[in-house]
Amino acid sequence: MLPNGLALFGASYAQGPRKNLAFALFGAMAPVGSIVGSVFAGLFALGFWPWTFWSFAIVAALITVGSIFVVPSPPRKTIPARTMRGLIEQLDLLGGLIGVTALILFNFAWNMAGVTGWSKGYNIATLILGIVFALVFFWFELRVAKEPLIPFQVFHSDVSFVCACIACGWACFGIWFYYTWQFLEISKRASPLHAVAWLCPVAVAGAIASVVTGKLLGILKPAWYVMAFETRIERLLTWFHHAGL
Repeated sequence: MLPNGLALFGASYAQGPRKNLAFALFGAMAPVGSIVGSVFAGLFALGFWPWTFWSFAIVAALITVGSIFVVPSPPRKTIPARTMRGLIEQLDLLGGLIGVTALILFNFAWNMAGVTGWSKGYNIATLILGIVFALVFFWFELRVAKEPLIPFQVFHSDVSFVCACIACGWACFGIWFYYTWQFLEISKRASPLHAVAWLCPVAVAGAIASVVTGKLLGILKPAWYVMAFETRIERLLTWFHHAGL
């Protein structure tokens, strides 16, 4: 849903403050949704924890139906009629299949290795197959696909640098988010709801930062936003320290 939502925003709004604000509000849903989801997960943990996952499926189904009536259609472009083979080439279904298969095998190997260990042959086999499929994917996208999923020609130095920064940022965030909860619930012996109460300032600070960023886009250079984000993380860690966490 995330890439489709971003694509709809990009197609529906013209460049300007209105589009910046739309993306800012979209970004604000991440910290807010994180805390709201954690609250419900904590409540379900008091009863029957599998409902944490079943509720995701129920909400996703409701959003799917609701989006039919709520989400407006973006401006339509005139697309010439294509044959079934032409549509498959345009969507690069074969490339997508190869790439997704590589990701599934690679993730399965690393996740199962943490549970059963690398001594299990299927973990090593799936890891090797995942790497092979990944190499085949890049070969297919570069040499075979007529309309590749990843247009590598756009990855000049600036775009590559930005993508690398985003990758590092998301990697750090995932580790921070996971181990923060582990620390609060295991080391501090906090209940899920107690841990949510400790982390709830993240939703407020994140939402404010997203909206302010949307308002200031086009006024300041992106480097200032990155510096502000780093400062916010440092302050959050300082808050944890003073709170005795």
